[in-house]
Amino acid sequence: MSADRVGFGIRLPVAGTFAETANIASVAEHAEALGYDALWVHDYLIWNEDLDRRHVSCGSIETVREGRPPVFFESITTLAYLAALTTQIRLGFSVLVLPYREPIATAKQLATLDTLSGGRLILGLGAGAPKKTGNVDFEVLGIDRRSKYDRLREYLEAMQAIWTVDSAAYHGDYVDFEGAVVYPRPVQQPGPEIWMAGVSERGMDLVARFAGGWLPTWLTPEGYRVKLDELEQRLQGYGRALGDVRIGDEIVVCLGTSDDDAVARSKATVGTFTSGFTARSEEEALAASLIGSVETVGARARALADAGVQHFEMKPIYHSVDDLKVQMERFASGVMAEFR
Repeated sequence: MSADRVGFGIRLPVAGTFAETANIASVAEHAEALGYDALWVHDYLIWNEDLDRRHVSCGSIETVREGRPPVFFESITTLAYLAALTTQIRLGFSVLVLPYREPIATAKQLATLDTLSGGRLILGLGAGAPKKTGNVDFEVLGIDRRSKYDRLREYLEAMQAIWTVDSAAYHGDYVDFEGAVVYPRPVQQPGPEIWMAGVSERGMDLVARFAGGWLPTWLTPEGYRVKLDELEQRLQGYGRALGDVRIGDEIVVCLGTSDDDAVARSKATVGTFTSGFTARSEEEALAASLIGSVETVGARARALADAGVQHFEMKPIYHSVDDLKVQMERFASGVMAEFR
């Protein structure tokens, strides 16, 4: 993605009712044809019926079908599939939960993925969703939640060594190895472009230390101004500047024929965001989303861009795959075109 323009990416239907191979492929190809900048997938290993109904990142709560298995396509494998289906669009994790994954094998998978895609990988990383949102990966995998930020740091440092050193070694509290000879190297050197999520103190410290991109959620333009001041101070502590980090926004989108239509079409799904996500209230979620007519959504996107947002990782609320594609088309012509 060009550093001097606002970018737009689409979350693919990798979970829930519309999570099928044909849908993932057709939406990805449609996004590339419309000129979107990135395709995004999220990351869970354990995905149960409770999460399928509480954590609606693909589709809408009204379309959840009783009796259907809780489907979630694994993220690294899915992006490898998309690398072969597309040619130009970037491929991103929003976000890969690194504490779940053994770092040597993951480093090799990601280097291979970056090679297969011709250097199109955006390596979004996170420490994992909190337990209150229904996440059970840590418990099922037997990983202490309290260690997740330290594991994220060590695993990333270990992977960076693997990507840049002929016979890599790393000695930490959670990973310890020598003699890791791993090829191919990523096309992007010294490694894939790293983005990080989170607005917590520890999360933002990791952004300032390691990331070339930041991907928070639930921030209004005013919230961005406050958090970017905080991020800039943290960056200075590591000898970096705010311009070293591309500012993203993981944001909910629903385009309607009017503001009232969009709110009505998204209301039930927005109502899940206080339990399956980290929104404190429906009002907060609506204020930090792109829900409305093309004109309203365009004005809100411009306000966020003026506050510092450089890439929108968009999670549309939709009631069918055709509905998603129509919203993508209307957004591309009515909103995205104004930024090009």
